[in-house]
Amino acid sequence: GPGPGAAAVQALQPEAPYLLDDLAAETEQQLTDRRLSVVADLTLRFLQFLRRRSVEDAADDIARWQCAVRLLLDHPRGQEVMAALFSWFLAAVPRREEAMRTVLARLDDPVTRQTMKSMLDDLLEQGFVKGHAKGRAKGRAEGRREGTRAGRLQALEQVLRARFGALPEAVAERLRDATAADLARWTLRAVTAPSLDAVFARA
Repeated sequence: GPGPGAAAVQALQPEAPYLLDDLAAETEQQLTDRRLSVVADLTLRFLQFLRRRSVEDAADDIARWQCAVRLLLDHPRGQEVMAALFSWFLAAVPRREEAMRTVLARLDDPVTRQTMKSMLDDLLEQGFVKGHAKGRAKGRAEGRREGTRAGRLQALEQVLRARFGALPEAVAERLRDATAADLARWTLRAVTAPSLDAVFARA
């Protein structure tokens, strides 16, 4: 058993308490009150509030966030982040072109609407073609899964580049080998993580 000095030594051992900041429990007003950067604010809104929304409700939410959308599009890397967010959003939507039209129809500002249309057209052309091609070859269900994973991968890569710059090859390889669940978990972390290592920490 432990010796007589064990209790004294144990009392001297450092403790490492941690603070859990549960962003998933925040309301829109609480996120606003944090006064986050427009990148972090809009990313959190997409990830938290659009996960289980219908396309129509999501379009209404995005229209309500138009001021933040305009600010993000003016950000030096804002279009990359916006494309990443919509990659994530559209990955879970079966009729993506219809969803895109629904979102655009809710936007009042013509400049924002045209910028978003060009960006979303590019996404539909580049981000999901491979998933749909596999779907035709191997079946619709598998194609949808591949399309969802491809969208999540693209979203995470773009968020990581926007926050941390060029990705090391080791990180790029880890992303390629990740499951859809891994990509979803890392995307949530990437919004507030202080470093690339923190995004991929096991805790």
